[in-house]
Amino acid sequence: MDTNPIHSMKIVAISLACALSFLTGCDNPANNATPANDPRMPASSAAMLDPCSIISGTDAESILGEPVQPAQTSENPAVGAKLCMYNPVSEGSTRFLQISLTQDAAMRSSSSTATSIFRSLKSGFDGSRTDIDGLGDEAFIATGGLHLLKDGYYVNIGAGNTNSDAVRSQLLAAGELAAQRL
Repeated sequence: MDTNPIHSMKIVAISLACALSFLTGCDNPANNATPANDPRMPASSAAMLDPCSIISGTDAESILGEPVQPAQTSENPAVGAKLCMYNPVSEGSTRFLQISLTQDAAMRSSSSTATSIFRSLKSGFDGSRTDIDGLGDEAFIATGGLHLLKDGYYVNIGAGNTNSDAVRSQLLAAGELAAQRL
């Protein structure tokens, strides 16, 4: 069994991305044709928000209390998700900060929205989540970290084992920044 917490959180992130993919259904480009004047589709990807601009490397260093490597980014257009991962510079450190931003403008499918994905996940964590009042429109902590909905954007922030008070503090600090910058 792998006990590396960074590897374990990457597995959680991949699992979350897969779950989001299932929520939106199969990605058949023929079924996802979008008219050019659809307001949900931006003229260019520059018009969409970037999770690394919501929480910068400097922010991540402040939240984690140590230097981080340059962000690693990826995206899953089928569900409109962009990912920003900050890993520590120190190879011995187990800290990290991962920000996933799901936004309607980035989705290829019109069958789901960032809000519907958030609400479906929230419902799925019923009984095992901790609701957070006063953060965004809705927020909770559960498997995968902090789940935050604000103005139609779904942000998921991961930092490690959510049973740890230190990790929960980091998640809340990152969530406050994200909510302010959306």
